[in-house]
Amino acid sequence: MKRKIIFHLVLLNLSGILFPQATHAQIDIRLEIQNNEAVISLVSDRIVQGVVSNLQFTLAWENTPSLLGGLQQPLGPDVYLPAVANDSLLNQGNKYYQIFTAFGLERLSASGAQWSTGDVVEILRIPLNGQALTLQIAEDTFATSQNGGFYLELDGVDVTGNIQNILLSVAPYDQSSYISNLRVFPNPATDVVQARFHVQHRIPVRWRLLNQEGKQMAAASIQAEEGQNQFSVKLTNFPKGIYVLYIQSDTFADAKKLIIK
Repeated sequence: MKRKIIFHLVLLNLSGILFPQATHAQIDIRLEIQNNEAVISLVSDRIVQGVVSNLQFTLAWENTPSLLGGLQQPLGPDVYLPAVANDSLLNQGNKYYQIFTAFGLERLSASGAQWSTGDVVEILRIPLNGQALTLQIAEDTFATSQNGGFYLELDGVDVTGNIQNILLSVAPYDQSSYISNLRVFPNPATDVVQARFHVQHRIPVRWRLLNQEGKQMAAASIQAEEGQNQFSVKLTNFPKGIYVLYIQSDTFADAKKLIIK
């Protein structure tokens, strides 16, 4: 009987070698600073075609609450992994925390996308208001205590990998492209909303209107003249709800919440 038990144990051990258990993907999250924008990407260790069903992470920085501009997503991720920033900015001491979440509802393949092994897939970028501070994807106890630690699910399975913080120093912004005194009115609005802002020099700017899911509803580029500028956005084709109007130059961005009723 003893010999038979040992024989079975040997077979079980060999089965783990000859027929290894399937392992889940591991997907890392990466932060890079490019042209004064925070670029968030995902890096997979294998081919991914399924549903990125849940993503959560937190950006942390020091000394000022106004570092981050409006969230932007490239075509593709804006459909299969729409991301939003949580309403409240968290603060502990001289450090600020912004939690981001994204919930995928369809397979990557449905959007014609596929992540190959080692691909660095940009999922969102955020213009920075340029203060020379340190920015990072937080992995400290405070972020975790606020349910803001990095977490990622693929097809409902935890595939959370590592955090990669790269090029973390944010360069001072060019004041020549600074946008100030952004106002939207009327707010709430029904048919048309006006946006007014001020720039120090003649510069190109771009505005975008996003809904609560981060989907772009309207956008345009305009040439801003020195001093006060104003433009209008027609709202008649948009559902009632809460929106965000973003305006940005090459190195600066600002945003205002807009209610359509």
